[in-house]
Amino acid sequence: MVIQRTGVGRLALCVSLIASLAACSHSPSEGDAKDAVQARYAGCSYISLRSFDNTNSIPIDDNDYRVEVKYTLRMSPDSDMKDFAKQYADQFGTYESMKADADKKRDAYLAAKQAYEEANQGDFTAGSTYETQHQAEYQEYTNAEIEVGNLGGRLTFNTPARFFQQRIMQSCPNVKYAVLPNFFTGKPDLTDDVDVAFTETLAMMKTDNGWQAVR
Repeated sequence: MVIQRTGVGRLALCVSLIASLAACSHSPSEGDAKDAVQARYAGCSYISLRSFDNTNSIPIDDNDYRVEVKYTLRMSPDSDMKDFAKQYADQFGTYESMKADADKKRDAYLAAKQAYEEANQGDFTAGSTYETQHQAEYQEYTNAEIEVGNLGGRLTFNTPARFFQQRIMQSCPNVKYAVLPNFFTGKPDLTDDVDVAFTETLAMMKTDNGWQAVR
């Protein structure tokens, strides 16, 4: 006896096979992985996910996968951050000008002192004699160096990177601190958005609410 399958029978078989294959090949989707990364920055106005690609999915077992991803995060400074960065740039320009002037005064003083010592090589007190006779010039360049050092110390401690990171950590407590230094390497223009590319392997687990990143 030859059994002929009807159109309805073939359709039911195809649906059954598709469902079976889907169940066998089920793994975290790109959307699942993207949601896991995006959740880290939910509610943070300073950091946003700009691009996302799932490059590989590695099964550990039916309920566990390692998902390799690459993505771009953007840090967007607000008006306070931009103003701080601009003021810092102006202050740093002042620091560089002051330092150049202090270096010039120091070099002139030391060159003149050396010339005096060379002109009086038989006098072992020539150096101290010159210093006594030119205390005003010495005081001028050392005072300039102290002023430059004080300004440099303030600039080193109060950098835009420090200000930005503190602001982000206060406003976005769920953001991991280790991520933030990536936005400040290479001296970016912190008066504008900063984009940084990341690669990462996510550990993902199947739950009753779908695929979730393992914390």
